[in-house]
Amino acid sequence: MKSLIIYAHPETEGHNKKVKDAIEELLKTSNQETVTINLYKGKFNPVLEKEELYTIGNDKISKQAKKYQELLSEADRIIVIHPVWWNSMPAILKGFYDKVLTPHYAYQFSDKGVPEGLLKEKKVAIIYTTGGPKIYELLIGKARGIKAELKDIWGFCGVKGKAYGIYNAKNEPNEQEIDKIARKAIKYLSLDTQVITEELVE
Repeated sequence: MKSLIIYAHPETEGHNKKVKDAIEELLKTSNQETVTINLYKGKFNPVLEKEELYTIGNDKISKQAKKYQELLSEADRIIVIHPVWWNSMPAILKGFYDKVLTPHYAYQFSDKGVPEGLLKEKKVAIIYTTGGPKIYELLIGKARGIKAELKDIWGFCGVKGKAYGIYNAKNEPNEQEIDKIARKAIKYLSLDTQVITEELVE
């Protein structure tokens, strides 16, 4: 089973990096084949150019986007790690979705206009961080951006998913909490080997 991590955060030593490191370490420990796409480090261009604009019939796909499509196709399980900015994902991640999840690769419409997801049999876990407290994010912000990411993007492409939040990310990272969330995500994705399963028993 192959795992793909999509990481959308600048190179800092905060919560998001610690989540990424925790996930990578757990998968390494369990001998899972894992590839990480680091969008900032890879200098991914999120701008959908005119020649890529499939809504008007253009279908050029950049070499970088094609490579990411290949990695996504090879993966059974996907882990997306990103902060929530303005109740949504970072622009670089939205650009990734715009440029990589293209028609006839990630989805298609039938002759009757019914959408069909083409990335079935895959599962995604989204681990997101917010600067605000949990009560605000869930009761007032209502995690609208995360729900849209799960349902309107991944779900539209046929991928089942679940999201896990880490709140108050302006404070010092709580490594115990991060480790717990990382293990929950891995367990949901059914990536747990016997060793990890034993560690997850509460």
